[in-house]
Amino acid sequence: MIPDFILTALVVFLLIWVVFLLKKKEKHKRPENNPLIDRPENKILIDNILNNDTEGVKRSFESYRAAPHSKSQLGESAIELAIQKDNKYIVAYLIKYGAIPNAIEREEAFKSGNKEIIEMLETGNHLRLISEYEFFKKTK
Repeated sequence: MIPDFILTALVVFLLIWVVFLLKKKEKHKRPENNPLIDRPENKILIDNILNNDTEGVKRSFESYRAAPHSKSQLGESAIELAIQKDNKYIVAYLIKYGAIPNAIEREEAFKSGNKEIIEMLETGNHLRLISEYEFFKKTK
């Protein structure tokens, strides 16, 4: 037979473990009424990134005044999504309009392996890629 103090300790340990898991789960919930997610202009920006629409991203900034640090419903930043889409031009426009890459976004860039995006995030030099995009847009 198991002594009572061991059973009590086991029950206490399990209760603490359940509380820990519940707290951990709460951290990953999307905050309610987050302006970086819920504002219509930011949703348009995120949709344009997900659709790989560079012109739409430009319009989001120039016509709708979207925030360059907008987030998706899952909490991913605009830069993270552009990196996942492997679109160096969208990343360049995000930086142009004020997005400042953080450590998570840099890590995402390293995982992607796109050297131009990695260099741009490290140096902030986005002007060459914007000029390249505008040149190719005119020649199409």
